[in-house]
Amino acid sequence: MEICTEITERVEETVFDPVENWVKKTERVCRKLPWPISLLCDLVTTFVKVITYVARTVVHIYITVVCTPIVIILSVIASIINLITTLPIIGPIYRWIFGSLVWLGSQVVGLLDAAASLFGILIIKHIRLHIIILMREDGTLTVDPSLIDDDIKKVEQIYRQRARIKIHTTVHKLNTPAVHSALHVDSGVGLLGEDLTETGMYFQSVIRDTLWPHGAAFTIKIFAPIVAFVVEGVGDTQLGCSAGPLADYLCVEGSTFAPTDPLTMFTQARTPTLAHEIGHACALAHDTADITNLMYPRGTDGRSVRGTNLSPFQRAIVRSSPHVTYL
Repeated sequence: MEICTEITERVEETVFDPVENWVKKTERVCRKLPWPISLLCDLVTTFVKVITYVARTVVHIYITVVCTPIVIILSVIASIINLITTLPIIGPIYRWIFGSLVWLGSQVVGLLDAAASLFGILIIKHIRLHIIILMREDGTLTVDPSLIDDDIKKVEQIYRQRARIKIHTTVHKLNTPAVHSALHVDSGVGLLGEDLTETGMYFQSVIRDTLWPHGAAFTIKIFAPIVAFVVEGVGDTQLGCSAGPLADYLCVEGSTFAPTDPLTMFTQARTPTLAHEIGHACALAHDTADITNLMYPRGTDGRSVRGTNLSPFQRAIVRSSPHVTYL
């Protein structure tokens, strides 16, 4: 879509057009001779060309249509707002309040999708997932990028089967060391506290610089991608954390992507921590009663004693998240 403006310019000019006419004149020409010979006169006919200039005013109207794509306008506005949201305290509070309001509105709109699901109608929806691997202070990455492919495939499979959502994943590697506080983040309420300080400022700056084409989406909180930072450590015993709709990102430990232990791979359900945290990012709470549920809280090794199931209610909440789109 574009916003178009008409610019009208009026230019007047006076133009002189020549009009040619021929005038016939007949004169008697007598020779200067003595009379009566002078009576012999000649009739001389002369044609005179008369040029008359006619003035007329010509009005030129020039209409110029200037169109500016809305995407460019929104991107500029979004860049300014996103810059403000990187400020400590003020930025996070704005994101929390606005994000909560957008989430509530999205859930109301999602009631139509939930109603359709009662009749077996579940249209494929989409999530854009961006995994950003942080760099340690010694220049190494928090996880080898080759180790995350299996978990990405499992995450995509879980949400495709349980919620009819197709996840489009992009992996980014930072080439500069992250600040120390971003490598070791707190969990739960502590993550919100860190979102107010240097850690939150750093994560927001990385999102702004790395995912700048999505600036408008992050600003309005609608259709925004889910950003997963791969960090060095989360809390004391946790392996991942998310602030739900209050934050633009989630965190998972790099150790959760370690290869499966061959001694336990046949006896333990390998459910990626990333899939669990994406559920939190879409506003799902823990389900402590069902060990087969994706949102079951326990799993100290990042892949055991947790299933992949989602109840119809959980599925409706996820599909109604502002992160989830039809396109």
